[in-house]
Amino acid sequence: QVGTSMILYLAKYFSVHKPLYNIVFILFSGEEAGLKGSEYFTTNPIFDIKKIKTLINIDIMGDAQNGITVVNGEVYKKCF
Repeated sequence: QVGTSMILYLAKYFSVHKPLYNIVFILFSGEEAGLKGSEYFTTNPIFDIKKIKTLINIDIMGDAQNGITVVNGEVYKKCF
């Protein structure tokens, strides 16, 4: 729920503060079932996915006790 709330906040923010580039907000489902939502999007894109420059994955933002943890597979191997 926190991730969805953050996406909605960012969409509202960027609707007022126009960025230099187009931003697409996409929320996928079916992760635990084998990434079904994102797999469907990549095989049935609604725009040219080769034009995507970057992505921000907002999955689990924090546990309300330890704050927000940013995890990187190389830098924070112990977090996995």
